[in-house]
Amino acid sequence: MLKIEKYDIKNFYVGELYLSCGLEGFFNDGMVKKQSVELDKIFDIYKIEIINFQKTLIKKYEDDDLMRKYEGFLTIFYKIGNKYACLHNGILYELDGIDFCDNLICLSELLPKLSYSIPKKVSIKEAICIFNLLFKNKNGIKLNNTKYDINDFYIGNLVLHEGYLPNDGYNSRYKYDSLALQYILYNNGATVGSMHGREDEFTNLHDFSSFKSLFLRDSKGLYNLQSYQYYNGGVLEQKYLDSRSVFNSYCECMEPFSSVLDENKIEYNSHSITIPKALKLYKKIDI
Repeated sequence: MLKIEKYDIKNFYVGELYLSCGLEGFFNDGMVKKQSVELDKIFDIYKIEIINFQKTLIKKYEDDDLMRKYEGFLTIFYKIGNKYACLHNGILYELDGIDFCDNLICLSELLPKLSYSIPKKVSIKEAICIFNLLFKNKNGIKLNNTKYDINDFYIGNLVLHEGYLPNDGYNSRYKYDSLALQYILYNNGATVGSMHGREDEFTNLHDFSSFKSLFLRDSKGLYNLQSYQYYNGGVLEQKYLDSRSVFNSYCECMEPFSSVLDENKIEYNSHSITIPKALKLYKKIDI
């Protein structure tokens, strides 16, 4: 693959990469050399400043049946047949195996839906650049200056379903639902509020995080300006949703943006504004 040649953006994916090393290497002197080689592949990818997302002990993954310990990374892939080439290390992976990828989302689905033209083709270099803008660069994706009615903007809570821990055995791997969106929200300055968990009828433990963020209402639903996604679940009112039986992402505690700006004595001088301008005004609010 050439860095300058352009490829269909639908073949680029963002997702989880799990790299493993054998647990037996820590106990068997005869496996030390093999263990070192397996650890090297993990150390090498760390040198690229890739995103390691397994921050908490409960989300670490060890498979005692396979005698392997895993490290998880958020990265970008290019699909080749039934395999996926990781653009951070150039190695091909499959959806199962000793090392594997999982929860792949088409890159175009993570890009802004408003005030932005999603490219149909990108080069390898451009795809990596987009990945960095989504997850690392605090300036984010550059948007155009299309104007929207300020009365269609809201500030509220996006309650994001992070994932769940299956109640099906000691070797259960934490199942992420919105990992990429979570990191996009962090990168775009959404304010993290409460975190909570709930058990479903099968006693799987689900995790939720609440992000105070900015929304735009249109015919497709509530568009979150900091996750670039539409949400149809929840309430368009300044109240909490009775969410005891809800196990997906939703919106709640919504307030008109103009009212919040007035309360904070922030001038906006127009009844129609661009999304970049709205985000600048949002940053001035004392959340």
